[in-house]
Amino acid sequence: MAGFQMIASKSWICYVNKLENTVFVKIFEPYNKNLNYEYGVNAEIYNSGMETGYLETEIKTPIYHIKPNEHFDYFEIQAAAKIMALPILEVNKTGGYH
Repeated sequence: MAGFQMIASKSWICYVNKLENTVFVKIFEPYNKNLNYEYGVNAEIYNSGMETGYLETEIKTPIYHIKPNEHFDYFEIQAAAKIMALPILEVNKTGGYH
């Protein structure tokens, strides 16, 4: 297993299964430099390193200190879609890509 952490420059991340022409996307809230994140990043990507292995993406929310009966809302969309061509340069909430 190997992985890396990053601050996503856009508020989405995706990976493509080229054998199936399928893209897996996560759209999330933009990184806010004024908030505290675990390890200072808002995204982590891990790969098992095996030919038949897996790729895992984790979106990190800001760290909030909440009291009983308090909450915070965080926006994230996860989706999968068949694609016709690569590369994926942009995604949107309606499933379109460029």
